[in-house]
Amino acid sequence: MANPYTIELLGGVSTPGFPDVGAVYGQGINASGQVVGQSIAFDADGEFSQGRAVSWQGGTATNLGALAPEEDSNALGINDAGQAVGWSGSQAALFAGGTVTGLGLLSGGTNSLAFAINNSGLIVGQADDANGNFLAVTFANGSASVVPIAGAQYSLAQAVSNSGHIAGEW
Repeated sequence: MANPYTIELLGGVSTPGFPDVGAVYGQGINASGQVVGQSIAFDADGEFSQGRAVSWQGGTATNLGALAPEEDSNALGINDAGQAVGWSGSQAALFAGGTVTGLGLLSGGTNSLAFAINNSGLIVGQADDANGNFLAVTFANGSASVVPIAGAQYSLAQAVSNSGHIAGEW
């Protein structure tokens, strides 16, 4: 029986000053086969130096960038329009049209990350609050909003359907 799937090896991208790609991780895929993830670069001594959000389409790797050049970034999800989400530094990020946009934090929080984006642009993920609780969030207009789960001090929104249903853990 023939395999009903195709395996494609993903190549990495080098970043200025860190030409050696050591590992690549595909972490999301859309209906047209565009893959997103991270390419890890190593310095001349073989030490980890930088992770960068990457997309792959038709065998070509594209560096999606970061909010600041010195920051690591990672793309975790992608919708059918090619909008990718993940993180850059300590903030959730949207990678779209060659631009990286920070998605915001909860009031008093210091970290956020985005896991998924649906075809309507609804973005879900996790962010910490002023009390250090990591909570499921949605992102819109540069800010994060808690997904209300009664009594939760920990929650995570990891996937979102095109109809707006959110899946995760709490």
